[in-house]
Amino acid sequence: MKKIIKYLAFFTLLLSIINCKPKTSQQNPETNQNNLKRVWMLVEFQNFKKEDLVKNKAQMNLTDLKNPKANMGCNQISFQIELEQNKIKFMNLRSTRMFCENAMELENAFSKSLEQFNSYLLEGQKLILKNEKNEKIVFVAQDWD
Repeated sequence: MKKIIKYLAFFTLLLSIINCKPKTSQQNPETNQNNLKRVWMLVEFQNFKKEDLVKNKAQMNLTDLKNPKANMGCNQISFQIELEQNKIKFMNLRSTRMFCENAMELENAFSKSLEQFNSYLLEGQKLILKNEKNEKIVFVAQDWD
């Protein structure tokens, strides 16, 4: 009888461990959207060096999801987004029209490619955008220490 109780206790413990899954940001869309509401610093994009991205203070501001914007070191880029679970759609990109010699290549590349990215993943303090070709843009939260 004692063996049966030990086996039952063991299997109960085993089943409870198996069923304990950490909640990912993709399981709760509302929490996911709240976690997006930050200023995100661009750290990985195409062949641009991270040092240049940091120097330009390249960022995407999603603190107000109804009025998101980005800046790659010169012009203000505004756009609209639609969110559904881990899907994201960037639309209606528009930008101010100043010329800044050191930022135009990055700004043009970012503006031309942003609408192609259609999914996102939150990994800790990182925001990763991906497109159909599995290319990615990586941001880190500005308020991350």
